[in-house]
Amino acid sequence: EIGVRLVGSEMCIRDSLIPLTQMPVWVQDGVPSIAFEMHIYASDGQGWVRVNGRDRYEGDYIGRELLLNEILPQKVVLSFRGEKFTMGALTSWN
Repeated sequence: EIGVRLVGSEMCIRDSLIPLTQMPVWVQDGVPSIAFEMHIYASDGQGWVRVNGRDRYEGDYIGRELLLNEILPQKVVLSFRGEKFTMGALTSWN
């Protein structure tokens, strides 16, 4: 029962994250140019993405202060200077 509650609350937290396009201007301006070229989701956390020509896994830094927190089926969760947000799979940011 506890596990079910934890999973439910984790889903709520994920769903409450907003896209980079809706983040404050200082976050949008600070995020470096990124282009996702491949997106492989795995339910066991072993998925990966190819971004800016390099393979990256959950917990890897994509650029200075830009962390890949989680790879979900249709998006990624990133954080920049502690601010978490999402980007759709195979999207880019300039």
